[in-house]
Amino acid sequence: MQNAFDKMDQMPKTSLESQAMSKVLKNEGFNFVGPIIFYTFMQAVGVVNDNLTSCFRCKDIASWSEALVGICFTFS
Repeated sequence: MQNAFDKMDQMPKTSLESQAMSKVLKNEGFNFVGPIIFYTFMQAVGVVNDNLTSCFRCKDIASWSEALVGICFTFS
């Protein structure tokens, strides 16, 4: 997911994907996997790019995420 935010207060704390994955994991018996925790995990592993557009790394990381376009999440 490539986001383009100008200010920190524009960044979401969760996404539909993190909410869905949190629900799946909780139904499987996992603890401490709320949507905010899972969203930050997605940021940490590079699934979500929330770098501000003014960040000097934004363009580099955006090009990396283009290489990962084929990866997607499927929830049922």
